[in-house]
This record gives sequence, C-alpha cells and structure tokens, in this order.
Amino acid sequence: MVKKYLLSLLNLLLLLTLLSCGKPAEQKREDAVLSANIMLSTRQCQAAIDLLEGVGRDTYDGKYMATLASAYACKAGFTEPRFFVDELPKIGTPGGLGGLTRFTLASSMTSPTADSFVNLQKAIDVLLYAGGVSSTSEPTAANRALGLSSVDAQNINAQLMYLVLTQMGLYLNYYGNSS
Repeated sequence: MVKKYLLSLLNLLLLLTLLSCGKPAEQKREDAVLSANIMLSTRQCQAAIDLLEGVGRDTYDGKYMATLASAYACKAGFTEPRFFVDELPKIGTPGGLGGLTRFTLASSMTSPTADSFVNLQKAIDVLLYAGGVSSTSEPTAANRALGLSSVDAQNINAQLMYLVLTQMGLYLNYYGNSS
C-alpha cells in the first residue's frame, strides 16, 4: 500500500516538474525583446536578430515585431535618433524628394543588393506584415490594426514611415536624379 502511494506521489511530482520547467512562450518572447533592446543600444544587431528569431515570430506581438524590425534596420545602419536629428531636416530642403537622397545611409548604397538596402527592406517587411497580415492580403495600416493594439499599430506605422522614407532615399540616390 505504501509502495503504491509513493509511486503515485513520485508520478505526481514528475508530472509537476515537467509541466513547470521552462517559461511560457510569451514570457520567453518578452525576455527576448528586453534583451534585444539592450543589445541594440550597443549596436549588437545580429545578436539581437538571432535572439529574437530564436524564440519564434509572433506577428501579433507589436513590441516583438517593432524590435525585430529595429534589429534589421540596425544591421542596415539605420538609427531613429540619427533619423530625427540628421536626416529629417534634409527632407524640407529644396528639391522635394531629392532631400531623401542626401540621407547619410543613402551614400552607402553601392548596388541594388547592398546590405543596407536588403536589411532595411527586411525591416520594412517585418513591419508590413505585423498584426497577422498574411502575404496574400494587402499590408495596409487598417489590416495591421486588426491584429494589434491601437498603440502598437500606431507605433509600427510610424516606424514603418521612417524606414520607408530612408529606403526611398537609398533608392533615389542610387538610381539617379530625383528632380
């Protein structure tokens, strides 16, 4: 009788141990986002990408998607502080969209397959399809908002605008006269 009781207790403890090991996927993703943001502050772009991709994409997690896009943008050489301080004022200079060609990152594009262009496009794609937007549907702001909180959707749309403007600068600078 005691042997049967001990065996049942041992099975129960084993079951509890197996179920309690490890963090839930959501907690792992939150921890990865925090760690990736710390890595990005020291420009460890690829390490942040590896960490985030390692926990698995959740397109419905706005903070995760924004951080992943920031990691790819970091790898391209893009930073939001530099965008606001150095690049944004160039847009208002004479020449319309020609101001985009004077972006600092634009001068680094030497071919259509340049790392800066490719990685910036990856960052844009991450944001375009955030919120569960599938590749078969239109990646619109309204479709992204269906799968994200309103704050996350607004943040992703703003970040997307910065990246698209920078990508346009790369494109226009490489392919010629924008006026």
